[in-house]
Amino acid sequence: MTEDELSANLEEYLSSARLLESHGKLNAAIVMYYKTMCSLADTLIFKKIGRFPTNHTERFQILKGGWPEVYRILDKNFPLYKETYFSSLGKEALEVIKNDFEKIVRIAET
Repeated sequence: MTEDELSANLEEYLSSARLLESHGKLNAAIVMYYKTMCSLADTLIFKKIGRFPTNHTERFQILKGGWPEVYRILDKNFPLYKETYFSSLGKEALEVIKNDFEKIVRIAET
């Protein structure tokens, strides 16, 4: 994967999250916001170490050492992401993940 491909995925995930949210598909929107956060984190990682993590575990390990705030945000939201497989989450969960996504955006811009 290249940085351009990751950037295109990030844009697609975010667009999908917003579209799903606008149609009331909250669980799917939560999944897409989480994937967007992971893609943004992967971009940070790539820019620093020149490669992408191969899985969630490696992503978390790298973030924990280099971007502890991003790590905390993703770690906090991972259970929400997993819970979408088994439960219907509501607007409150969606707002939490959207707010945390915005936090990662601000971190990435600095």
